[in-house]
Amino acid sequence: MFGEDRSVTVAAAAQAQETVETPGKPSATTAGASLSSAVTEDQGAMAAGSERYMTCPDWGDRVPIAEDVSRSLEPGAYLDSMLVTSEPETDDEYRLPVGQCRPGPADGRLLDSGRSGDSEAVEERLNGVHLDAASVKSAATSGSSGSGGGAAAGGEDATDGDGDITATLEWKDQQKHIFVLSESGKPVYSRHGSEEQLVTLSGVMQALVSFVQDSGDSLRALRTGDRTIAFLSRPPLILVAVSRGPENVHQLNVQLFHVYYQILSVVTKSQLTRISEQRRNFDFRKLVSGAERFLDQLVAAVDARPDYLLQAVQCLRLEQAARDAVVSAVQSVCSKIKDLVFALLISGDRLISLVRIRSHYLHPTDYHIVCNIVTSTESFKTVEGWIPICLPKFDSSGFMYAYVSYLSEECPACLVLLTADRESFHALAQAKSKITERLHQNGTAQQIAAAIENGDYPVQETGVLNMRHFMYKCKSTAQSTCPSPSMVYGSPEGRRRLYALYHIVHGRVHSPARPLKTYYFAGSHELVVGWVSPGFELYTVFDPHVSQQTSITEMNRLLRWIKDHERRVFILSSPVF
Repeated sequence: MFGEDRSVTVAAAAQAQETVETPGKPSATTAGASLSSAVTEDQGAMAAGSERYMTCPDWGDRVPIAEDVSRSLEPGAYLDSMLVTSEPETDDEYRLPVGQCRPGPADGRLLDSGRSGDSEAVEERLNGVHLDAASVKSAATSGSSGSGGGAAAGGEDATDGDGDITATLEWKDQQKHIFVLSESGKPVYSRHGSEEQLVTLSGVMQALVSFVQDSGDSLRALRTGDRTIAFLSRPPLILVAVSRGPENVHQLNVQLFHVYYQILSVVTKSQLTRISEQRRNFDFRKLVSGAERFLDQLVAAVDARPDYLLQAVQCLRLEQAARDAVVSAVQSVCSKIKDLVFALLISGDRLISLVRIRSHYLHPTDYHIVCNIVTSTESFKTVEGWIPICLPKFDSSGFMYAYVSYLSEECPACLVLLTADRESFHALAQAKSKITERLHQNGTAQQIAAAIENGDYPVQETGVLNMRHFMYKCKSTAQSTCPSPSMVYGSPEGRRRLYALYHIVHGRVHSPARPLKTYYFAGSHELVVGWVSPGFELYTVFDPHVSQQTSITEMNRLLRWIKDHERRVFILSSPVF
């Protein structure tokens, strides 16, 4: 299905990087330093004051890099971040042990680039998600309607409660299964089918994990046929992902961690540990009862939203003046409220504003948990909400309390106030009324409503030729941006293919065994380029006829566009109460 498979080797220049250090926070690297990780400079030309060039030695192409990008912070960077942008060095959750993926003798270094494998291998990982003429025509007629792809959502349970659902073809053909079970083998949650129908299967999975543990090892993954099976043991729970999709083991483990943290949001880690020690055969379904809708929506979101793949937060595109007005209203009203930790204004999964207590930061994982709970609960749209919630990356041993309320019918943004005081509901409700009143008086609420209605910007707005889609993440602020899918990927099938491609490229450049700085794949349907630098990650999808040299030129043009619009697509401040 694909044409010739190619990869680009981009040389890394050995030059000093100018960084700005902030105590206790990751450094923000200048774009010059960021680009230098994939740039070879012509020293003679630089001495003469001429342009900088990106050079690809394998191809001999020299493409000028704009000075207005290289002389400033990378797009979206800020000296201080309101979000946690890196895991502690001792936290090795998201990476497989080095011993599990030890490179060969010739691979004992970070590679600048590498071969992506043959076309048939990539096609197999796409798992038959084609982009033929019929799907393109359907996308053109139906527009961008329809949500991200995945297996059929309706009619999951083809059997009654007494049947063996694992024997049905519909259950077997699901693209992905997520299972959560206790260490005693009792089912806790399943993405497809009821837990009562999966008791036998849960026992088998628990037996596999226990068998390996008895030998002094831990079971990480299995590969059988076209399925990858990933295991995550977090006593007293065992999480299992079975996927026929493009994810590698590392990506499946990240998804399992999201599921695990979503469970911790309704029952703390200390509660799980205490109960398991007291009652080894306890049925944990009782504790997560009612939270299944959170888990169902989360599992669907990790396959269809780039911010989960990038482990970042995407902001609503909004003028900076309007965003500053929100911050000003929140600070003036909430600064004297006792034990208020975070104040968020969100629209779906898009962040509009975040104000925090000094010296405390919000982790992107915790942010996604909050957004998932808000968007999964329809009642919040009509009534004020007051719920206990555990933010596991902030404190996995206790609950915070979230006041949740949409601003008004005219402005469907949602205000979330997170506090440590369980008795502050009325104070926060009064604060919300004052904030809403101020935002309507100064016209900010109308600007936010218009931005929500407009949605994501189209890729054509960037002015980049022949580009269908892109994902960009600024590492120093853990913020990302991406446009709405183009018409080619507007259908559910098209979006499945788009995010499958991103999973493949992302998994390749972040491979624990052979991490890459650049990855270039050209097929018969699209051209995909992944670029990881010290300051940012950029993934782009072009039309298949675009040359390697043109793609590099257009990616630099895209960086300039993001830089020019960074105050609208990112939050370049870190306000506190």
